[in-house]
Amino acid sequence: MRFATTWPEGTICRRCYQRAARIHGTCDGCGRHRLLPGLLDGTPCCVDCAGIPKDFHCTRCGREDEPVRIGLCAHCCLTDDLTALLSDSTGQISPAVMPIFAALTQQTHARSARTWLTVNPHATGLLRDLAHGVAPLEHATFIDHPEPAKVAFLRELCIEHGLLEPVHLDIERFQTWLAAKIAGTEPADARLITQYARWVHLNRLQRLAATDALKKGSFLSAKQSTTVSLEFLQHVRAAGLSPTTCTQACVDEWLATGPTTRTLARGFVRWAIAHNHLPHLTFPYRVAKTEPVISQQQRLDHIARLLDPPQQSRCRRARGRAAVPPLRPATRPHRRHATRPDPRPRHRPLCHFHPRPPQHPGTVCRDHP
Repeated sequence: MRFATTWPEGTICRRCYQRAARIHGTCDGCGRHRLLPGLLDGTPCCVDCAGIPKDFHCTRCGREDEPVRIGLCAHCCLTDDLTALLSDSTGQISPAVMPIFAALTQQTHARSARTWLTVNPHATGLLRDLAHGVAPLEHATFIDHPEPAKVAFLRELCIEHGLLEPVHLDIERFQTWLAAKIAGTEPADARLITQYARWVHLNRLQRLAATDALKKGSFLSAKQSTTVSLEFLQHVRAAGLSPTTCTQACVDEWLATGPTTRTLARGFVRWAIAHNHLPHLTFPYRVAKTEPVISQQQRLDHIARLLDPPQQSRCRRARGRAAVPPLRPATRPHRRHATRPDPRPRHRPLCHFHPRPPQHPGTVCRDHP
């Protein structure tokens, strides 16, 4: 184990040192807001109150933080790294990428930005090319990049700061995903799925985007529906049929022999029937089999009313106790092997009473005067 330093508490390893040197807050000892790397009665405190013989102030900006390089904090190191990356031969940063430079250097978590630049050479290289004019600052540069996913965050950053025109990335991702999804599929099925995805899902995504109502769930739902629709066509082909010769038995077999997510192909089937790509078939709508339940608070309120003698008669209390559902649903009882011993300890009761045989609620009501 590598040790970072020695403080009054003892020898500190590198991981504990980094964790302690990144805590900021109000010191209980002096009441000032500053770095709290020490401990005072188990509570984080500043270096003065803890007696730590180290100065954490940056020698350039004066910020009290964990030093990354000798005497420099993470923000100053990030500024130096980006200046060396983006500046030209004259030492000036191109105005085209100055908003990106300002956004990265002025953020709160400078360590995260340094980590992103270190572990992502694709983003670092593209950022350098944009600053030096090697690559044009346009959407096609990011779309045609060999690793578009690696530079996606840089593209979103350029859109956020006005360097690129606003574009809905989820719509673009759906189009890219669709082209890759239908690759290698039966040409007729690929053409049919493309028409359905464009006229239904892509049209809906664009309408939602126009009203700023496009969410990530809409994008994921469109992908799942398209995937299930393609699987349905593959099932039809496996049965030796085509979309125009599909039968009701083929649809019934598709629904009966798979998971419930297969019902997501209903939208595609109805669209294909309406546009004469499929014969008139019945694709039932799935209704979830759910049972109405009450919340825990409602259950506790019912029990409290039933246990209050002045408010309820004996007959009503008996019927209510039988009607209140248990903690565990009756459809999922607790299962335990018959020969397995009970691991829970047996506690003796705190009071002694004479047990009475259980009575049916109707008997209690009938015997009640």
